[in-house]
Amino acid sequence: SASAADEWDEPKSPAMFRFADESLETSMTRRAKEKLSELLQSELEYVVQGVSREEAIVRARKARKGQRGGKHSHRRSISFGSAGVFDLSAASLIDNQVAASTPSSPRDHASDGDNSASSAVAAASSSSGATADANKNEKNARQRQKVIDELVASEALYVKFLNMLCDEYMTPLGELVGAGKHDITQEQMSKMFANVTAIREFHKVLSNDLEKSRDRVVFVMEQYADYLKMYTTYVNNYPDCIHTVNELKDHGKFQKVLSTQRSSDVCGGISLMSLLIMPVQRIPRYRMLLEQIQKFSPPPSSPSEEEESEALQKALAKIYSIATHVNESKRRVESFSKLLDIQERITGHFDSLLQPDRHLVREGVLHRQRRWKVKRIGVFLFNDILLYTSQPPTLKFKNYVNLTETFVKDLPPPSNADKAEYLAPLEVTSQPQVLTLLFPNTNEGREQRESWRTELNEAIKQAKMSKRDLRTRRHTAYQRQHQHTERNRVHSAITDKLKSLEHHADADQNQ
Repeated sequence: SASAADEWDEPKSPAMFRFADESLETSMTRRAKEKLSELLQSELEYVVQGVSREEAIVRARKARKGQRGGKHSHRRSISFGSAGVFDLSAASLIDNQVAASTPSSPRDHASDGDNSASSAVAAASSSSGATADANKNEKNARQRQKVIDELVASEALYVKFLNMLCDEYMTPLGELVGAGKHDITQEQMSKMFANVTAIREFHKVLSNDLEKSRDRVVFVMEQYADYLKMYTTYVNNYPDCIHTVNELKDHGKFQKVLSTQRSSDVCGGISLMSLLIMPVQRIPRYRMLLEQIQKFSPPPSSPSEEEESEALQKALAKIYSIATHVNESKRRVESFSKLLDIQERITGHFDSLLQPDRHLVREGVLHRQRRWKVKRIGVFLFNDILLYTSQPPTLKFKNYVNLTETFVKDLPPPSNADKAEYLAPLEVTSQPQVLTLLFPNTNEGREQRESWRTELNEAIKQAKMSKRDLRTRRHTAYQRQHQHTERNRVHSAITDKLKSLEHHADADQNQ
């Protein structure tokens, strides 16, 4: 206590100090702690410096007055006069000299203080951790709600675009259906729009339920997930859709309707093709949003949360199975779209590039040697043909070669290979056509030549294997058809014979 500390103005021996120190409570007042510090420093002065006790007390009081108000006046070190800072590791040497005659030492109480401080730090750390967890949970809850709002809002916008596709494009184009020369057929309409009307009606219901049940969107999605299988029909039909739109690119009435509707206030510049691709992109969007909801959802801690978590898992499982098929179809769609883009870029008359199994492998601008002239050409390597055009930006169609009848040959390098402008030519032959490709005599040119050579040979190899597989499949199909026909012939012969026998038997019986 403070009153006890005030009595310590008189010098006391180390043994007396320890006895008094043991009787103190740990919750001393600031003044009591300062007195204790002063007494300890005076003992240190007396023992270490060898000064008289009076001088030691004077130095200790001066040191205490100099340190009062300081931030670290009594922590892990003790100041005394001209001796500077006395480290506790040195103080332990003094304590060891009198340890045998005392049950405890001032350092023991310092350790107790350190333990109390450690407990306080641990408690504060635990409290800080709890606060951090609470902040993280609050942040996740906000993110989760943000994703839910995005799901509801994007669904409403998607319905708006489906209405635009059906009302602003499909309905006016349906008026062009007829049997006339300048009309479009019902088959073309079916290929372009497939089951988009059914998709629109379904999403009107889904959007309405999501809007009304924002706190239960997971259950709504789980309830309606099975209906998303209708997208399989649309996605499978999409390549035919693109092909049909491309077929009608020169159809006057068709193009007039597209131009008029696109420039209308309702469509605002949104084209037919932009709307037709949206259903293909919708299923992957659902998958991404539900995965985000799952990511920001807390671990279930109640029966209702467990039920919601289970519904979310079921919805994701259903959408995963549909998305796998849609993604595969989407890759075909993207490949098909790439073919359409290339076809629109190339000028001149040539057969349509849009084939079901065709995809682009690589394209680039290379140098072609013809006789003594070298010209830049556009080269498009597909999995079944190699097509080349004039140099960009014209890209006028020149010719193409079938890879199943093509081989690549390395021609010998020029005589002065080190100083030559081009590397050894690469000859692509498909009788009667010969395409000689040149590459610059640089490091980049060498890499380009090697990569083109590798990809050409690989494409040729795959094309020939595909042709053999196709021939085998056709032969197998022919054999099965022949066997089926033969079985039918034998069956018919047996049936006729049985009928003939029955007829004769009946005749004999009548006689």
